[in-house]
Amino acid sequence: MPARTPRERRRTYQKHGFYALRSAIAKYNAKGLPLTLERAMRERRQALVDACGGAEAVSPQRLVLIEKVVVQEVLCHSLDAYVLGMDSPVNKRARSLFPVVRERAAQVALLQSLLRDLGLERRAKQVPDLEAYLAERGKKAEPAQPAGGGGGDETAPEMRHNASESR
Repeated sequence: MPARTPRERRRTYQKHGFYALRSAIAKYNAKGLPLTLERAMRERRQALVDACGGAEAVSPQRLVLIEKVVVQEVLCHSLDAYVLGMDSPVNKRARSLFPVVRERAAQVALLQSLLRDLGLERRAKQVPDLEAYLAERGKKAEPAQPAGGGGGDETAPEMRHNASESR
């Protein structure tokens, strides 16, 4: 049997592309990402901000955590899809898990830790109490009155225009 060239040899490893994806997502603000992924990440980010009480209630530190959670979720979903697409997560020759399966478990643990730091409970937006709301609404509903305080015609008599005089 002739010796095989390096191109003809079977691969003894699996090409998973995990690191290429990780570096692409690290630069996800670049325009190179597909629009559907960028849109999904933006929607997920907004959902997390809303769950934390809205944009007004979220601190800059919490926004950083939210960004990390969104990127980590994309990585975990990608790894899940890859691992589920494998024939078997076990290397039969070595009788152990493939390294990508262990890496996936580590990424899921990191996502869990980030979510725990972010807070798993949903926070309601801060709303004013009923009395403050009604007082604010009452101020907006009142018509603006002239400075003189009277409700009548405030024009000086000499400035009033009579339609019969001008013709």
